[in-house]
Amino acid sequence: MAASVKKLKKDFFPMNKEIIVHDNKHPLLALLIKSKLDHYSRSEMLAQRPQVVWDFTLGTTSEKREFYQELRSMGVQQIHADLTSCHGSLLIKEFPELQTAFASACWSPKESYELWQRDPEAEFGLLEIFPLQPVEVQSPGHCFTYPRVISTLINEARFAVRDGLAEVSDLDRAMKYGVNYPLGLVEWEAKIGKEIIDLILRDLREETHSDRYQTL
Repeated sequence: MAASVKKLKKDFFPMNKEIIVHDNKHPLLALLIKSKLDHYSRSEMLAQRPQVVWDFTLGTTSEKREFYQELRSMGVQQIHADLTSCHGSLLIKEFPELQTAFASACWSPKESYELWQRDPEAEFGLLEIFPLQPVEVQSPGHCFTYPRVISTLINEARFAVRDGLAEVSDLDRAMKYGVNYPLGLVEWEAKIGKEIIDLILRDLREETHSDRYQTL
């Protein structure tokens, strides 16, 4: 169900103790750097000693795990993270510091993103800047639901084209007019970005060891 984000959580930390960390790959980067919070790369943030980190880096489960172990050693108390491309359900069990998980890196025609909060009553101010509607979920799952499903479908379309089973125009026409999708899968890939889709598929393959997620 959709939810609105209205105000800061009660235990809000001073501005210089709450920062954004990014890697220049996130689709919302231009929006993030306009926020009131200071923003840093992973290497830059080492000197900041923050208490709260908003993580907008994109990486696999193993890469995120390494990063959160680093944040834990620094004494970070809260992590709010984009877990679009990793196994969020595993990470929230391993790291109680993870208070919020969301999937805002995968473009959606519904202009929405999946949101999980450890405390369902908590509301966080930074999410207000998202030009997207949050959809609350009970668990992040593996790459959440929408990013995992759409990336898998797009990958199947890639193989269909490679194997000569369909033309790009055929696939797009079938998805738009056959099953009433707003875009064809090839068009959808262009909107999301190949790098993000491949990252999602890479993590799915690494964590499940299934050839289903092998990319071209």
